[in-house]
Amino acid sequence: MTPSRILITGANGSGKTHLAVRIAKENAHLPYMSFDAVKLTTQWQTRSTSQINTHLAAIIRKPAWILEGGPSMLERALPYAQGVIWLDTPTYRRAYRLTRRAFKYIGKSRPELPTGNIEYPLQQLKFAWNSLRKSALTTHYLEATLLSHKSCPVFRCITNLDVQNTLHQLNLRR
Repeated sequence: MTPSRILITGANGSGKTHLAVRIAKENAHLPYMSFDAVKLTTQWQTRSTSQINTHLAAIIRKPAWILEGGPSMLERALPYAQGVIWLDTPTYRRAYRLTRRAFKYIGKSRPELPTGNIEYPLQQLKFAWNSLRKSALTTHYLEATLLSHKSCPVFRCITNLDVQNTLHQLNLRR
């Protein structure tokens, strides 16, 4: 069975956006949406909770989607998902990715973010450090939330092989 509503979650730097974009490119019937694009406006300003809820509700009620984002979207999006891919990427790999990302987009917005959310290395490295410090809390929350969720399958991917096996199992590869 290939799910038509897929949630991809994990901590910052786990590879959510990369995987979601890859799946969407290989499965044209699954439109991709980043939760960051739902919750941010410009200059790293967050929309109001009601605006986020309205925008997210419009997405998750559609018949097909790939939605990627961190733990803050789970409560609202999880009941609508038909499959969840949890990227539980090792901390050392996340640290590398977050550091690389801080310099890759200097002075630009990342493609998945609304225009005007400019990356500056110092701020991004501080954000990365705080994210890495909270790794255990994030993992604990995701474990408690996802592993107790019974309405759809949850695939916990730690390695690249786990990701490949999950994509194969979900029929999401060409």
